[in-house]
Amino acid sequence: MFAPGPFDPSTARLRLRLAASDYQQLVVLLPTLARLRELAPGVDVEVAGPLPDLPRALAMGELDLGLTVGPASASLESEPLLDDRFVCLVGPKLGLRRLDLRTYASLAHALVAPVGRPGGMVDDALATHGLARRVAVVLPDFLTAMRLAEDSELILTLPERLVDAVGSDRLRRLPPPLELPALTLGVAWHERVAKDPAITWVRGQLRAACDAQPKLRRRGR
Repeated sequence: MFAPGPFDPSTARLRLRLAASDYQQLVVLLPTLARLRELAPGVDVEVAGPLPDLPRALAMGELDLGLTVGPASASLESEPLLDDRFVCLVGPKLGLRRLDLRTYASLAHALVAPVGRPGGMVDDALATHGLARRVAVVLPDFLTAMRLAEDSELILTLPERLVDAVGSDRLRRLPPPLELPALTLGVAWHERVAKDPAITWVRGQLRAACDAQPKLRRRGR
């Protein structure tokens, strides 16, 4: 718990604890940490991986902030930070240059489930077409999944900003052959820290770091 009263980032000495997946760390946290190191060198940051029960961890004071994808729990306060969208990745063993819906559903997929619960937006979208995919590998980390796709016949469907941040000369980027919901990265916190000046300042740095990022390019089909 941070001390009440005015917050001076240049002289503050405190530890910030938050949760984020490797995707969120690369896209949101890295540029924010650069700002913190410059503006608040005495603020130490401790990052945990994604948690299956983020609301409990925030309510109990185990964390100060949690990065989110999609709507946060109704028990938390939150705000959006950045938009994103899905892109498909295929390696040289697949050699695909175009992707239609039937081919997409027939391929073996690698799936990233950061908190261990497979399924989600892609499976829901396929179900509207009466289709299902085979998930051959489930992993907790996005970067590991990308490296796996480079040397396998597995297809990946990942957030585009992550792909932009990491890059890979061995993976071809293809637009998904079905409509998938847009992604919204955000930050969530418990009401107990809603008026904490340090937390409020850090949230402002998260917004500033995300606002400085380029907009997604228009996608050609």
